[in-house]
Amino acid sequence: MSDTARELVEAVKCGDENKTISLVRRMLSEGADPYEILYGSLLLAMREIGDNFNDDAVFIAEVLNAAQAWKKGYSLLKSIIVDEKTPLLGRVVIATVEGDVHDIGKNLVSVFLDAAGFEIVDLGVDVSADMIVDAVREHRPDILALSSLLTVTMTYHEVIIQALKDAGLRDGLIIFVGGAPITREYSIEIGADYYEKDAASTAEHARRLFAKKGYG
Repeated sequence: MSDTARELVEAVKCGDENKTISLVRRMLSEGADPYEILYGSLLLAMREIGDNFNDDAVFIAEVLNAAQAWKKGYSLLKSIIVDEKTPLLGRVVIATVEGDVHDIGKNLVSVFLDAAGFEIVDLGVDVSADMIVDAVREHRPDILALSSLLTVTMTYHEVIIQALKDAGLRDGLIIFVGGAPITREYSIEIGADYYEKDAASTAEHARRLFAKKGYG
């Protein structure tokens, strides 16, 4: 990794929006590949800050600041990487389930999925099964991504999946679940399709699924 690329990683992790913008512009002017900037620096920074958060090495505010810096840098690349002729891989409805107001994990997943080429419909936090059913009916997503951080709210994933079945909206919908209390075994038990342990893995798994279908 070049010194400038590593400097960009650190700028994003520190939440330095101005420096992030300046470094992205410098790298583009020097002929750097936009995809290399995206994956080699911007997303690497978010992966590292996410790992640090999981290890209790940084606070929520630091993650939020990093995400804002990431968005500034990505906005400079998105018009180059994703133009009107570039088809989206798919549409994702994402939410933190009812009773849970934690959004860091959800927001990180949104960041990575957006960068991977998905359209994101973010319903926010404390989202009821009825609201999710309505959103799935309205937006017809390819993927539903559900998050919870609290053990007491993890069982609500199953409530949502059952509500989708009752509404006739489960078939053909790919459901990802995640969050600290969720396990792969639990995701199978409640009838979800996939579980991933972090945001980057979720986005990469989703990208691979749609690449196999010929969309990416």
